[in-house]
Amino acid sequence: MASGNIFLIEDHDEALRVWRAQGIKGLDLLHLDAHLDFDVYAACPISEVILKARSLKELKVGLEKSITYRSFQGDFSKQLNIGNYIFPAMQEDIVRDFYWVVPGGSRDLKKSFKLLRRIFKDVFRHPVGLQSVRFSAKNACVKARLLERNFIVCTLDSLPFLDQAVLLDIDTDFLITSNLSYADATALIGKRKPWIQPLALASVLKTKIKNQKLVTIAYSVNGGYTPIVYRQLADELAYSFAPRQFKKQFIRSKKAAGHFGAFLKTGEKRYYQKAIALDRHYRVADNNYGPLYLSTGQLAQAEKEFLKVKKVDSGNCACLSGLGLIAFKRKDFNRAKRLFLAALWYCPGALFMNVKKEVLFNLGQTEFALRNYEAARKYLLWLKRLEPMHAQGRYLLGLIFEKAGDFKMSAKYLQDSLRLGLMRVEALEKLFKIAWHLDNKNAIIKFVRLRLKGLKRLCKKSENHAFMKNALRKNNVDKRRVKRLEERLLKTKKEVTHA
Repeated sequence: MASGNIFLIEDHDEALRVWRAQGIKGLDLLHLDAHLDFDVYAACPISEVILKARSLKELKVGLEKSITYRSFQGDFSKQLNIGNYIFPAMQEDIVRDFYWVVPGGSRDLKKSFKLLRRIFKDVFRHPVGLQSVRFSAKNACVKARLLERNFIVCTLDSLPFLDQAVLLDIDTDFLITSNLSYADATALIGKRKPWIQPLALASVLKTKIKNQKLVTIAYSVNGGYTPIVYRQLADELAYSFAPRQFKKQFIRSKKAAGHFGAFLKTGEKRYYQKAIALDRHYRVADNNYGPLYLSTGQLAQAEKEFLKVKKVDSGNCACLSGLGLIAFKRKDFNRAKRLFLAALWYCPGALFMNVKKEVLFNLGQTEFALRNYEAARKYLLWLKRLEPMHAQGRYLLGLIFEKAGDFKMSAKYLQDSLRLGLMRVEALEKLFKIAWHLDNKNAIIKFVRLRLKGLKRLCKKSENHAFMKNALRKNNVDKRRVKRLEERLLKTKKEVTHA
């Protein structure tokens, strides 16, 4: 929704679309968010890769990513998401200097310096032109030079007065994340509450900014970053900036929030229906804490959340999908299949497209677990058409084609999954085994050897890197299996040499 120079958006990357549509050029960006949203596209046109590469290694890695992406997706701009929309805005000269205003006060920022260093290291591991980073405890800010522009991290109280025209970009999760330590959506599940109210935030910003050229405010409910009970804070913030333009919207939003709050307290269907009649987004996947509990392995808590919504909305595909995944994790595959099929039936329209993709993958892995390989293949190929970059889906297709004895197609899909970023030693083991059935055995073994080398580097880096360690844990990367596969490859190499 838009009014004048204020735009309400669902997901934060929509801000880039707004800036482009409004013809914005060369303005400083004031980004209020618990997240940086500055990731760099993994793949870019080959001409850019060649220009940016600072070493032969970077050139090789960049070329592989770009060629892989081009072969699967085609359009590099489709990489855009909520975590990477600011970097292209800077590349397109929409954004000049960048101010990341983080939640909390100056003391919180100083405590977060170690975390910020890690964030900077993660984000700027790509050759994007980072020139310098300086942490200043005195001024409670972090300063860097990037692409010939200033990059400043500060808090509301350390934000300087800006007399130039700026883009003001606010994520609602800024209001309910008290400091960067709780930026992960799974932190404090069900216990978050605003540390600053919309009216107070608007008042501070009005004293700090002389000219806000354009304002974007993201609800950010999708993904659980803003709990749905605080969805209305975005409308209240828009109202705080422009009461006349957003009065009706805020009243409606507040009413919907009241009905949904009454549903959460009583569990009564009438309140739920009144809320979604006023705002259909109260029906989305993250209208409960189930997805967050599920992602942290708290199955009983997740089930309770899903069942509460399912009781009043039996056709909610996200809840059916969540319950299906719980059944799958409990190895009740027949029940999981029934729930996933029901979810697929109730997945129409763009609002639930991401749920539909998840359901197709989960149906694929459920049918695979039930040894219904042809049915699994059908669902995974359907997923492939909707989401060409789904690495796990391609891995499962590789296993299915191996079962059918089609080793050529199996090797193709397993290689695809690894090129798309899958970090699973099982895929390498399987590919190594399949290689012996194929004419291009040596080329595949060489591919396995190179991928294993990369996985080994990640294992080594993860020893002092919590983010990488967590990623490897999620992908069940066992260092002992990595070592065993390395020994088998070495043995093969010696055998070939002696022959």
